[in-house]
Amino acid sequence: MLCARLATAQPRRAARLALPLLRLNARLPLGGGLSSGTWREVRSSWQDCVAALAPRDLAPFLHGAAQALCDLLYTSSSRVLDTTEIENVLCLCPYLFERCDEADEPVDVAAVVQFTRALFRAAAPPAGPRPRLQYCALRYLAITAQLNCIFDDDEIMAAIIKDAHATDVKDICKEDFLSYANEILLRAIYLRIMFSHKVSSPDDDDASTDRSWCDVLLADDHLLGEFCEVMYDYAVVETLHEAYAFWPHYELLRRGWEALRGRALHRLVPGLQPPALDCAAQDLMSGNGFFHSLQMQADAGEALRVRRLVALRSWAAATGAAPMDPASAAATGTAPMDPAPAADQDLDVFVAAYYAQPSSMLFDRNISECSWADVANNAAVLELMAAAVEARGWQASAAAWDFVNIALCSLLGSARRSLAGWGSAALAALLMISTEFCDNVLFSRSVGSDG
Repeated sequence: MLCARLATAQPRRAARLALPLLRLNARLPLGGGLSSGTWREVRSSWQDCVAALAPRDLAPFLHGAAQALCDLLYTSSSRVLDTTEIENVLCLCPYLFERCDEADEPVDVAAVVQFTRALFRAAAPPAGPRPRLQYCALRYLAITAQLNCIFDDDEIMAAIIKDAHATDVKDICKEDFLSYANEILLRAIYLRIMFSHKVSSPDDDDASTDRSWCDVLLADDHLLGEFCEVMYDYAVVETLHEAYAFWPHYELLRRGWEALRGRALHRLVPGLQPPALDCAAQDLMSGNGFFHSLQMQADAGEALRVRRLVALRSWAAATGAAPMDPASAAATGTAPMDPAPAADQDLDVFVAAYYAQPSSMLFDRNISECSWADVANNAAVLELMAAAVEARGWQASAAAWDFVNIALCSLLGSARRSLAGWGSAALAALLMISTEFCDNVLFSRSVGSDG
């Protein structure tokens, strides 16, 4: 009866009738309560209504549709949303912009942008947890020296530097992660559905000629920006998954990470394949070039070169001047870099710089009295020293090994002086790399003694 009323209603009144039909379609997935024919008839009814709306009536309808779909999904916030549940609701979104009798008509990108804004606004939590989770992820990367963050020109990094010596920094909580994960899942699955939606000509039965909306939609700056934001948020979740293995609610974090990686994004980013248990062997054996390129590791020489440049950059930021050697000139582009420097060259420049300016290294100092720039600088130099010892420690000079021993003993002394700051990001950053450094030294010496 509602479909019949809709067929004879005026467009503005029809919009009010179309929303209940949209909710019905979304609440009952295909095959979940209505026959296939009835379900598609309901969809085509509100689809025709949307196509007949005047431009001034389209915006309110899209806003109402976005709110209605979000209301169906956010019935419970105490769990990570099921990806199938999200897909069943959001799979209808492309049909808001596609006439059932003109499937090959170009998509109205402006209307898609309008709806996307409304949907993401409706899905956003009232008090966004995003900054707190970004803070926790970036702090972990800074502590583990995966990112060399020495400047406070970013709001989140400025907060991390401000809290570098604090021991009572608020960590992530279950409610924040749930809210964040559900919002990302909704945004990621929506974009995947929209980008991968295919259209075909009514006169062409060959599915191989179907065209997706991906290129057309990604040509829009707003939609491209939304996709980049989703990938950024995925990187945050990936980092938290790596960092918080001992979090009491880690199982929740793992489920959110797997849902994003395995269902929401892997069709858009081929490298993000589902976990091995969910993959056929043939899929794993025939990964494309992008997937395999993600697994490639740079050789030891290239890794040392990168660490050397990072250490030079950090030294310059902390002390005001980089050590003067050919490598520092290469870092600024004024001289060529030797791609495979001798073993001595990896460390000798910093040995000389230390003896010229002893205060540059945090030896036998209370870390809580040192700036974040000094901590990041020392962490970068220790990263280089650890990598150099691991790669070719037994080719290093006696002076370099003396400096290694001095650095290890002195930094452990600094850690002992700084026990009051246990739990702070600054002390953790130095202890993390000092532990790795110590392991590499012990391994290198054991290999040498065996030889």
